[in-house]
Amino acid sequence: MWENTLLPELRKLEREVKAEFGGEATFASAFEGLRLSALVDLGDGERRISLENRPTGAVFTLVEGRVVEGTALVSMDFAARRAVLRRAGREAVLNLESKQIEERGPWVQKVAALVAAHHSGVGSENVGWMTRALTHPRGLDGFGEDLIAAYDRDHADALAQAEAAPPPSPTEAAEPAIYPMLDIIPPTVAKVARTVRGSRSQGRFLQAAIHVRLGELGQAEGPPPAVPWSSEPAGAFVLTPREGGGFRLGSRYQNTSGKPWTYEFATPDAGFVRAP
Repeated sequence: MWENTLLPELRKLEREVKAEFGGEATFASAFEGLRLSALVDLGDGERRISLENRPTGAVFTLVEGRVVEGTALVSMDFAARRAVLRRAGREAVLNLESKQIEERGPWVQKVAALVAAHHSGVGSENVGWMTRALTHPRGLDGFGEDLIAAYDRDHADALAQAEAAPPPSPTEAAEPAIYPMLDIIPPTVAKVARTVRGSRSQGRFLQAAIHVRLGELGQAEGPPPAVPWSSEPAGAFVLTPREGGGFRLGSRYQNTSGKPWTYEFATPDAGFVRAP
């Protein structure tokens, strides 16, 4: 999708926007080569960051309110793990975890205005990611590398979520992804993977419930058969006896709504009831 669809369109847009600014030189980022390596709070109001200049290997420290090598620390956010720098009259947000750099301020606003003017039919979210791509410190190729890395990471996280017994708990809204589809694709993958995995286990789950009932009647021995994905000795089930006879067998694995698959058996002559 990146090489065949997005990149050619962005290359075309890049040429149009560069023509408006008068050439290639004005597109070079003032923050190219910088990487945020540490956020430090020394107490008594003294806060600083460590920066690495990747091309030279030099490491230097910035303290709020001071300028070093033409770079000033505007602000820092420990919770979000990022810092805002000013250099050559332009500002950028540097992220400690992702190492991404996102320019902001008048320069970005000018580029965003030109993107919106050249693509009047696109929504604000598309203007946003197109602008981030065009102002990326490593150019469109760098944006593409970040996009592919983010997709691979989010896809792996989505599959890992499907491996966990409970689905992930709702959390506060995260920052928008660098490309809007990344807010849609990984969550969808996680739901589909959980649904498929749950469906694969339901036949074995019913067998386990019947096995437990037969065991109560003296017609079966040993633990119930485990679901295909389980590595637990109990077969990933929770067995709860019911008052007056019978039992409830619940799966440790939960559906996309956070509810376990459950079979309830009453007295031996009452059969079973499946509770979703």
